[in-house]
Amino acid sequence: MTDKKKPDKVLMKTAILSLPMQHLPKLLDEYTAVAGHPIEKDIEKQFSGDAKKALLALVQCSRNASIYFANLLNDSMKVTQFPIDETG
Repeated sequence: MTDKKKPDKVLMKTAILSLPMQHLPKLLDEYTAVAGHPIEKDIEKQFSGDAKKALLALVQCSRNASIYFANLLNDSMKVTQFPIDETG
């Protein structure tokens, strides 16, 4: 991508979805080295909706599953059906 070509959506999606999770960090490191930025930046630009959410989740989970799930749990606790009085 040194010639500033637009990333190939199909290739990006296929690469992420076809590799075992333990191999994704190496792919992501190589992508960053070649593109000059993390793959998340191109996923944000190239995809939308559920596809974008799913690909970002896979990338984040492969980088650090504990942090991914901690953030997911934290975000889920922010959304509540009942107001919470935190004043005491």
